[in-house]
Amino acid sequence: METTIKTAKAEVLSTFPFAGNISKNSLEEIINIALGKKLYFQSKEMIYSLTEHLNPRPLEVDFTDGSEYNKYWDWRNDIGRWMRNHYLPLWKRINGEVRTIEEACELCANIWMNKIFNVALQDNGAWDDGHVGAAMNALGSVLKINAMSEVSKEMKDKAKEGIKNFYLRNKYGRYFGCDYHPCPELNNILLDAGAPKNKIDDICPWKTYISIMPEDNSVLVHTYQKDEYV
Repeated sequence: METTIKTAKAEVLSTFPFAGNISKNSLEEIINIALGKKLYFQSKEMIYSLTEHLNPRPLEVDFTDGSEYNKYWDWRNDIGRWMRNHYLPLWKRINGEVRTIEEACELCANIWMNKIFNVALQDNGAWDDGHVGAAMNALGSVLKINAMSEVSKEMKDKAKEGIKNFYLRNKYGRYFGCDYHPCPELNNILLDAGAPKNKIDDICPWKTYISIMPEDNSVLVHTYQKDEYV
C-alpha cells in the first residue's frame, strides 16, 4: 500500500503544470501540506495558495489573445484539470470521504431544519447598505419569527423527512436553494408538511443553497456572506 501511494505521489508530482518552475522538493512539500487537509475544497485551495507565486495574477484585466491575464487563467485552468485528473485520486486514497452519502443527506436536512425553523435572523448582506437595507433585513427577521411560531413539531418532522429523501434521491445532481423564495421542490415539501402557504416565503432563509460535494461528501452551505464546507 505504501509503495502504491509513493508511486501515485510521484506521478502527481511529475504531471504538475509549471513543474520546471519549482524544485521537486518544494512541490512535494506543498502536496504534503495539501494532503493533510481533511476536506477536499480546503486541500484544493491550499494548492492554489501555495503555488500562486509561480505565476502571479496580473493587475491589469486584459482578455485579448496572448495577454498575460489570459495566460494566468489558462494556467489556473491547467491546475484545475491536473487536480481533477491526478491529484484528487491521490487525495481520496489517503483521506477518503468525510462521511457516507446517507450521512451527508442527513446533515443537509439538519442544516435546513436549523436555518428554516430555528434561526430568526434574515440577512442578505444589506445591513450596511444604509437605512433601507437594514430595515429590509429587520422586517424579514420579524416576519420569520412570526412564521416560526406557527409550525408544529409534527410539521418539522415531516419536513425533515422530505428534505432528507430529496437529497437521497438526487445526491450530487440537484440541491435545494432559496433566493428570497424557496425553490419549487423545497416549497412543495414544506406545503406537504403542513406549513401555511402564506408563511413559507417568510420562514425560509434568504440567499441560501446547500449541496453535497461529490469529491468527499462534504456539504457546501452557500449564503450571501460566505461559502462554508462542513
